[in-house]
Amino acid sequence: MILFLTITVGQTQTVKRIIKTKEFYENGKIKEKGRKKLQLKLSYTPSGRGNGQRTHFKQGRWTEYYPNGNKKRIVRYDIGDIVKVVRSWNQDGTKDKTTKNN
Repeated sequence: MILFLTITVGQTQTVKRIIKTKEFYENGKIKEKGRKKLQLKLSYTPSGRGNGQRTHFKQGRWTEYYPNGNKKRIVRYDIGDIVKVVRSWNQDGTKDKTTKNN
């Protein structure tokens, strides 16, 4: 006979899995906006030990702005890491020619 026992210690909290986020410069203009998703991000030490961090990470499409209010770039994130820079602009608002859309 095999018994499985689950013990819960402490209290559980309900946390929003996806939250819309906006950050602002000190001058009041928007710095970036996007969504953060509650996820577990794993990393491993050289010895092979796994470490996990459960928090809200940047996820999906984020728009970043210059302090003057012009768009800076549109970026795609996956668990807090940049996957792709979709489009970028210069500080004067003109398209940055070095960003190529795939």
